[in-house]
Amino acid sequence: MISKKNLLWVILIISSLILFKCFLKKDISLPTVLEPKTEMISIDSHEQRATQSPQSVEQVAMAELEDFKNIHSKVLLNAEEKKRLQEELSNSDLIRRSYLLLTNLISDVRELNKNEHARLLALDYLEKSVAWPENPARKEALESLKNIMLLDNLSYIDDMSIRKSYAGDKMEAYGILKQYSPEELEVLGSLPEDGRIRRLLKYAENLSQ
Repeated sequence: MISKKNLLWVILIISSLILFKCFLKKDISLPTVLEPKTEMISIDSHEQRATQSPQSVEQVAMAELEDFKNIHSKVLLNAEEKKRLQEELSNSDLIRRSYLLLTNLISDVRELNKNEHARLLALDYLEKSVAWPENPARKEALESLKNIMLLDNLSYIDDMSIRKSYAGDKMEAYGILKQYSPEELEVLGSLPEDGRIRRLLKYAENLSQ
């Protein structure tokens, strides 16, 4: 016969097993893991608009380049405007965006007129930037012009009118460097003689003579 003590142990074990099975059948909700909050830090007002809206590089650069054009086109500048003009000419971010605008290729010929206008503004800005001898960002502007000139991206363009337009940018960059920093053109000696860019820049050289 089972003693009362052993009977109590059996009842206790059975009860524990029943409770354990009930526990397994219950839905256990895990604690919610919160995603860490991230904050967006913008460089300037134009950059902030670019990150918060679908504006393209072209649209952001255009807003700044139009501001620069409006200041530079004034015949007489006051002290505040002169300071602002120098700040724009030495703006590393604007130099970088101008470079991106000049190297971002379009494929739709319907965009060509608007895109050409934007690229002309960018080239004019880079020219003014290197034309200022004391510009602390002059080296960056020179490097941008040199890279625009040397970048072999024309083969990626199918439409001939668009290709000619971007080829014109390279010739314009060549002309700016020849006028303001001809030593930068020494790099052309390292290009293959029969290469597309070398032939294009030889053509630009012949036109400038």
